[in-house]
Amino acid sequence: MIKMAQLLVIQRSVQAVEDGTVDYPGISLEQMRLRFMTFEGRTPMSWILGLRQYAKKLGDTMTAQGYIVWSEDDEKLSFKDFQCTLTNF
Repeated sequence: MIKMAQLLVIQRSVQAVEDGTVDYPGISLEQMRLRFMTFEGRTPMSWILGLRQYAKKLGDTMTAQGYIVWSEDDEKLSFKDFQCTLTNF
């Protein structure tokens, strides 16, 4: 969703050049970036960026479930679809 919003801002800035509203796309791009794509303020984009930052922080602090599993008798090791016994190893 964030990438789509960023692409729409870029498209609108290019369209402003084609319409003759501005001379360079960077001018309108900077204005819209400051208006819509910031953390400051109570905008929907600010809320979405905050959620993304929260999700990244959760991903960094939490561990993922592992794929290595030992059998009950500790003789067989499984990794995803691969299985190996200690004698074969």
